Amino acid sequence: MCGICGEFRFDGQRADLNRTHKMMDRLERRGPDHASSFSDNAIALGHRRLAIIDLSGQSDQPLIDHQLGLVLVFNGTIYNFPQLRSELINSGYHFFLKVTRKLF
Repeated sequence: MCGICGEFRFDGQRADLNRTHKMMDRLERRGPDHASSFSDNAIALGHRRLAIIDLSGQSDQPLIDHQLGLVLVFNGTIYNFPQLRSELINSGYHFFLKVTRKLF
């Protein structure tokens, strides 16, 4: 199982990325295959990856969509992802990745 962590500041201060990295270090046993983080003003997110389904680097997180201004860290299993993917394709959505997290 992967590990996610982060800090959200509501007091106008910047999130402490060093603190997030310390949290990620504590989660290393949960995700030894990849580690990465994201920080922007009041938000810092960290992810430790345990590669199970998609072993490529395309599944490394955080997932950042610069065009939409979205960042995602995710841990879990979407068991019906083939069905959801098929429904989205039939609705005209074009996937750029083969990973589950692209669904959301």
